[in-house]
Amino acid sequence: MLDGFYKARFTKSDGETILSLITLANGKLFGGNSDFMLLGSYSQSGNDLSADIQISQLSFDRASGIFGEGGSLNLVGRGGFRDIMCECHSPQSPADRMQAVLERVPL
Repeated sequence: MLDGFYKARFTKSDGETILSLITLANGKLFGGNSDFMLLGSYSQSGNDLSADIQISQLSFDRASGIFGEGGSLNLVGRGGFRDIMCECHSPQSPADRMQAVLERVPL
């Protein structure tokens, strides 16, 4: 089961790295950092993960881009023992391809 608490590292195609925390619990995904909030749902098939996420801006200091402007994010990944490796894209910014690594935080 992929439910748990994760440190997330999103890497945009231009090399910018965005860090956040994410919780997966019973088909719900929520998290973020001081600049944005992530809320959504996910489905799991074996170790495969598919999530639809809404991004809400919390700070006015962020540079432009999908995390700064809000919108949505589609995330598809595969989990291992500790990490989930993901590919991400946003319907609002199709050129902004990202990769994400969700690293499980042991509790």
